[in-house]
Amino acid sequence: MKTELAKIIEAELNSPQFLNETNNEFVERVCLIYMNTMQRQKGYITPTLLNDVFEEVKFEAIEVFRIKTYGHYSLASYRRSRNQLRQCN
Repeated sequence: MKTELAKIIEAELNSPQFLNETNNEFVERVCLIYMNTMQRQKGYITPTLLNDVFEEVKFEAIEVFRIKTYGHYSLASYRRSRNQLRQCN
């Protein structure tokens, strides 16, 4: 689960869309993308388990997000730093 989630987070961190979103909005959006992907590829999640699965995915997404953005105060700080690095190269 973490590998696929990490790929989605990496892609979304580098995406030029949604530049003004908060950390929580980012994590929620990534979770929704992951849940949609998981349901398309692996099958149906019953409505009774959907909230539990979402919470588990959210917990994992926060963990991966923190690892990917380590050393930055926020998502905006991380993206500014990445943009500055790209402009220098």
